[in-house]
Amino acid sequence: MSIYDIYDNSKIGIIKGLVAILVGVIISLASLNNASVNGGRYMIMYGLVIYGIITLVKSLYYFIKCRKYVR
Repeated sequence: MSIYDIYDNSKIGIIKGLVAILVGVIISLASLNNASVNGGRYMIMYGLVIYGIITLVKSLYYFIKCRKYVR
C-alpha cells in the first residue's frame, strides 16, 4: 500500500467518521424526542458515536501524517 493509498483512505475515513457521529446523534435525538412526546423509552446510540470518533481520530492522524509526503 503506497502513501497515496493511505492518504486517500484517510480522507474517506474522515467522511465515514463524521457521518457515523452525525447519524448516531440524529437517531438519539429523534428517539429522545419521540419518547418525550409519547412517553416510554429512548435509545442513545453511543456505540455508533464512539465508532465515529475513533474512525475520525485515526483517519485525521493518517491524513496529517501523510499530507507532508503527498504534496
